[in-house]
Amino acid sequence: MSSESPHPRSLKPLRRAGALSGRSVIPWAVAALLALGAAWLGARYVAIRWELALLRDQNALLEVALKSIEQQLEAERIITRRLLQDAPPPSTSENRDERNSGERDRESR
Repeated sequence: MSSESPHPRSLKPLRRAGALSGRSVIPWAVAALLALGAAWLGARYVAIRWELALLRDQNALLEVALKSIEQQLEAERIITRRLLQDAPPPSTSENRDERNSGERDRESR
């Protein structure tokens, strides 16, 4: 009978050398998942930092463009004011001639 059934002590080392049991795999699986999560979070952190730098650069360029447009608008306002100040006032005889020509056009119709 001893040859038919192995001794319980001889099975114990075989069990240890074999596949890992469910209880010993769980901590390793948790550690692996934590490592994957940390790697993913690290990659997201780097990507978000890069995107933030890109948005800051874009914001700086837009601020420069806005200042340029504001300065151009102010220059146009200054030129318009200067042209209006330098323009001679319309004479009263020109106003009468314009009104009379408008009346002549209406009469000719």
